[in-house]
Amino acid sequence: LAGFFSPALTRANLAVPTTTAPNTITWTAATGAVRYFIYRYLAGQFSFLGSTTANTFQDTNITPNSGFQPSVNIPMFSTTNDYPAAVGIYQQRLWFGNTVNQPQSYWASRLGQYGVFSVGTPSNDADAFTFQLAGNQVQFITSFVDIGKLIIHTTVGEYVVNGNQAGGVTPTAQNVVRAGYAGSYPGQLPVVIGNTDLFVQARGSILRDLQYSVQVFNYDGKDTTLFASHLFANRKITSMAWQQVPNSIVWCVLDNGLLMGLTYIKEHTLWAWHQHTTTASGYFESVCVIPEGTNEAVYLIARRTIAGQTVRTVERMWNRDYTDITIDACFTDCSLTYDGRNTGSTTLALTSPGGTWTSQANLTLTASVATFASTDVGNTFILRQLNADGTVADQVYLSVITYVSTTVVTVQAQRTVPSWAQVTASTSWGKAVKSFSGATQLAGQSISVLGDGNAETGITVSAAGAFTTSRPYMVVHAGLPVTATAISLDWENTQGETISGKRKIVNELTLLMVNSRGGVYGTTEGQLMSFPQRSSEPYDTPNYLMTGPNRIPIKGTWAANAGVIIRTTDPL
Repeated sequence: LAGFFSPALTRANLAVPTTTAPNTITWTAATGAVRYFIYRYLAGQFSFLGSTTANTFQDTNITPNSGFQPSVNIPMFSTTNDYPAAVGIYQQRLWFGNTVNQPQSYWASRLGQYGVFSVGTPSNDADAFTFQLAGNQVQFITSFVDIGKLIIHTTVGEYVVNGNQAGGVTPTAQNVVRAGYAGSYPGQLPVVIGNTDLFVQARGSILRDLQYSVQVFNYDGKDTTLFASHLFANRKITSMAWQQVPNSIVWCVLDNGLLMGLTYIKEHTLWAWHQHTTTASGYFESVCVIPEGTNEAVYLIARRTIAGQTVRTVERMWNRDYTDITIDACFTDCSLTYDGRNTGSTTLALTSPGGTWTSQANLTLTASVATFASTDVGNTFILRQLNADGTVADQVYLSVITYVSTTVVTVQAQRTVPSWAQVTASTSWGKAVKSFSGATQLAGQSISVLGDGNAETGITVSAAGAFTTSRPYMVVHAGLPVTATAISLDWENTQGETISGKRKIVNELTLLMVNSRGGVYGTTEGQLMSFPQRSSEPYDTPNYLMTGPNRIPIKGTWAANAGVIIRTTDPL
């Protein structure tokens, strides 16, 4: 019978079957069928006889079970106006919601059968079901979110599906309760962090959170943009993704191309917004997060104007898990990296034909396999002594002055060669260069470079994508410069009389720094001072990074708003 089962067959005038003379029915196997259920049509209804995995069945006068009848599919999604706009998974059911014809309705599949939307007779708790939300406004379901309970977001509010006393949602126990009136912005799926639901509020400019509150015995939340509303005024969130590891940041792209980050750590009641821009008429269009190893990587689509043309690039945010932060850190946009560190089995050995190891001596550098080229004259090879954790303990720079062969060059050291670098063949080495090509996505741009821990800014890339640094580097990160700025809020007294609006002066600053250097500080634009730098580093090494409290004086002035400005334009 069409709509009930397939294959279907009708047999009439059968003799009353017995165990010795059963009625046998046989049918052609249906494609994809795993098990067949057999029903007898009697007294105007189908009643269950049995099931089999074969394509034949014997009726030995089995008493039919009228309480188990064939399932009937719920009529749904037959035309384009019946296609759903929202989908979710909850309690082993697939949920659909919001069609053009029924925007407030949702459909749930059979328990554990995501592709089956059928109802049995009599109905049971595993059946599929449909339901329509009731409200005093026309509303459209935008998403389904599982945070222990099923949260249904609509354009005008939030609903909680409580189910029965045990929390199970069935065709006869749904218990839908209104939890809020914020409404959800269509097209932006919520983010779930722990048992908290973060969603874009109706109209698209506010990100709210929602979680169960024991204070009100209901689901409640806050506007996370409340203290940064100036960053979202007249804007819409067009793309959103959550980076759980390492820093729990919700990344949001706005319709003006800005990238916003919300550091959100619920267990510490911590949430803070930060804004990210990019140069070259930069405009972020989309963001997503992909798990990679022990971290999660943030990928962005960026649109820029390069050499007078609109260029789109897919860019990945650099990891902050550095083996050697001095040279591995990358703080530029649209970055390219040259890494001349040896990763293979090729060895270099340094010998002294004259027996002296000073910086003026001509030394011989020998490779175990063909490594050198005539164009290496003027380049630098670096012998490296590494600590157990992979960081550099010491290194020697060797400038190539004469090309001898593919395995031999004459070099001069930039300082007296220490004993560890003498004679012994080593795989710990790198090649430093100063001329680069292939940076076509940066053509015509002014870029910043971090080369072996040394910062260079204001380098111009040619129309062909080439640029030159002031000296050879072994590891180079080159890209569009980033200006990083932090400005403190106005000071306020937490106890006693307010000091807001009163004139104040700041004359000293203590910064708690972690692997940092460079930058300027102060209280007034145009009067910013540079951080103190080099103190005890050996010659020809980058400035040491600072970790710990750094106490410095400030040339402050009396002002009602005595905020402190901290800024760096270096790629650090």
